[in-house]
Amino acid sequence: MNNFKEKLRIVPDFPVPGILFYDLLPAISERGTFNEVIEQLYELYKDYPVTKVVGIDARGLIFGAPLACKFNAGFIPARKANKLPGKTIIEIYSKEYGEDHLAIQEDLIKPEDNVLIVDDVIATGGTAVAAEKLVSNYTKNIRHLFLLELSELNGLSKLSHEYKTLISV
Repeated sequence: MNNFKEKLRIVPDFPVPGILFYDLLPAISERGTFNEVIEQLYELYKDYPVTKVVGIDARGLIFGAPLACKFNAGFIPARKANKLPGKTIIEIYSKEYGEDHLAIQEDLIKPEDNVLIVDDVIATGGTAVAAEKLVSNYTKNIRHLFLLELSELNGLSKLSHEYKTLISV
């Protein structure tokens, strides 16, 4: 990707003091860049027979939905609690600046599904681990895909399933 790292905007003290927020939106807002990112993310798992893509709220939804189209797979949003209708299962987890909840609707994932969990950034790994726990209630065929890894925070070491990242900083 042409100068993608240089186009990231790092916002200090967002959403709380002491956090460096990596804003991907300036990079993907440029013409052609978003499509290029989706293509490169797809290439990382094009040989894995993905049947469902789980996009993590909020920015993982941005990348997960077009990837589901590329894989000809179903799309399942993993959202904050109380944002999905019907029966859901919820996982409570810790992240860099507090506790949060992640939920998926029940019965959308079958044991035979090959699930790709997608998020934009992996930092400490709390959100990714929560998504992994939710999905593992239904299938053990799980992979993770991240656009950006914040390597010094070591979040990938907390995952139980295979992962790939496009960029590491």
